[in-house]
Amino acid sequence: MARSVYYYAVMFITLMMMIGGTVAAFMNGADLVVPQGYYLTYEEFKDEQAYKLEEGTASEKSEEALAADYERQVKEFTIIEKQRATNDLIKNIGWILIPLPIFLFASKQVRKKQSSGTSSI
Repeated sequence: MARSVYYYAVMFITLMMMIGGTVAAFMNGADLVVPQGYYLTYEEFKDEQAYKLEEGTASEKSEEALAADYERQVKEFTIIEKQRATNDLIKNIGWILIPLPIFLFASKQVRKKQSSGTSSI
């Protein structure tokens, strides 16, 4: 009986791991398709650049150069978000694939015990 309880506990734990990995993988897949938006508006970006200019840590740029810098920053942010989502997706697939053989083994042991007729659960 203790062995059956052990196998059921192993199956429950690995199933929970796989469900958590599946949910997280789905969320990362959604982040990959629709990455998080850039949080800084163009006006805030211009104010930040003006502040840097006052501090002397940036040089003066034209409106077109500022707009180009802002667009570049937005594109870089989107690329970074997609790379992060891809990395997390691969990690979460591990939470599905690693426990799967353990779950299948425990399930096979439970079925083997039940088919032999010695199951007490």
